[in-house]
Amino acid sequence: MMQLADESAYMAATLAFPNTQFVTKLFGQFDFLTPVQAGEIVTIKADVVKRRTTSCVVQIKAANRTKNREVFSTSAVMVNMVDGKKTPIPGAGLGSNNG
Repeated sequence: MMQLADESAYMAATLAFPNTQFVTKLFGQFDFLTPVQAGEIVTIKADVVKRRTTSCVVQIKAANRTKNREVFSTSAVMVNMVDGKKTPIPGAGLGSNNG
């Protein structure tokens, strides 16, 4: 589930900001609220909630649709990296927080 959350965060960031090369800087705490059993349907939703100069914050939520229960909610900081260096996200405003 954590790998799927990471992949979802990457896809959300990349779709929101094309022509970027995001890497995961950190994840918030993972508190699994309900177990998921084999065969149950789980959805994962990832949305960019904050944009910074070189990074963005993505909120990730997973829900067990079979039992209509939240599985977990967390956030990830995704950093735009080019040649091993933090690089401004194209179009990021000068007044935003460095990240």
